[in-house]
Amino acid sequence: NRPESLNAINPQLHTELEDIFADVARDDDVNVVVLTGAGMSLALLCDFRIASDRARFSTGYLNIALMPGGALTQLLIPCVGRTKATELLLLADFFDAKEAERIGLVNKTVPHEELESTVWQLAERLANGPTVALGMTKMAINRALGDYVTEIERESYEQTVCNFTEDMREAITAYQEKRPPEFKGR
Repeated sequence: NRPESLNAINPQLHTELEDIFADVARDDDVNVVVLTGAGMSLALLCDFRIASDRARFSTGYLNIALMPGGALTQLLIPCVGRTKATELLLLADFFDAKEAERIGLVNKTVPHEELESTVWQLAERLANGPTVALGMTKMAINRALGDYVTEIERESYEQTVCNFTEDMREAITAYQEKRPPEFKGR
């Protein structure tokens, strides 16, 4: 938990998450996983997204001269549509939970005090359901979305390129100096 960085995924956290997800995938007794916290890309990997009415969202990357990563460009489009995804990715504005629900980014917004109980009710319903049929249905849904592997690899490469631009260095300097960045397109 690193709230000072909004729990941005760093190499260590990425490795830890890969290990956890690999363990879960091998464990036949696990039917439901609950993730909490920030991270739009991780959230979009989930089948259900429930938000507190206090939640705020932003794709954020372009504010620091980075191309979105974590498969965000690939996962956001089927969720909210190309037009809205383009707006969210290119403008990186903040929006609240009600707007996230309206555009289909989250399934439901609940009062903050009810978030945990709402999530656990859904988790229990799924865990106690017909897990074979649920699993097969989930696989069919995922097949309909296609294979994102090539595009995710391309996205990762493009984000790496952005890490070494003058604009990226300017974004970091501007943030540290608490001033708006002056991008030059280099």
